Amino acid sequence: MKILVLNSTPLIYLAKIGLIDILSKLKAYKITSSSVKHEVVDRGRAMGAPEAEALSKLFNEKAITLMQPKDQAFLKGLFTIKGLAVADAEVLALAKEQKGVAILDDKLARNTAKVHSIPYAGTAHILIWAIEENLITKKQAKNSLDEMIARGWRCGPEDYAQILKKFDEVASQK
Repeated sequence: MKILVLNSTPLIYLAKIGLIDILSKLKAYKITSSSVKHEVVDRGRAMGAPEAEALSKLFNEKAITLMQPKDQAFLKGLFTIKGLAVADAEVLALAKEQKGVAILDDKLARNTAKVHSIPYAGTAHILIWAIEENLITKKQAKNSLDEMIARGWRCGPEDYAQILKKFDEVASQK
């Protein structure tokens, strides 16, 4: 079973578009750190973010397991990277330790994953896996992608085209 180590942005945007429930349905073990939970639930509530309650429910239902990285030396090394958030560092450390896939969208975090040979994917990949597992259709995935972008999720035109191509490939393989 694949292990997904979730960062804040994927959780926030899936909740913003009403697709947070697909996370509990995906055939994968989902984990994150307490820093991520604090960011999306506690800080989200303090900012009045409507998705914070949906995310709190997901954690309360244990759809995502909370873990803390054990390799403190590796984590401290990540903390020295200028601009890398604490939550990003914890997600990367957990993905490395758990032999999982870091689910993150931040460019610096992705580059750091590459340097350390940590597998990673982004929010769009959650939609791809959801198509593969028949949780959503290709059309629903495209509409969800468009809605995420409309709500502030960053995606350049080349990435957008690649994501749509991947939606087509996955849908045609079923």
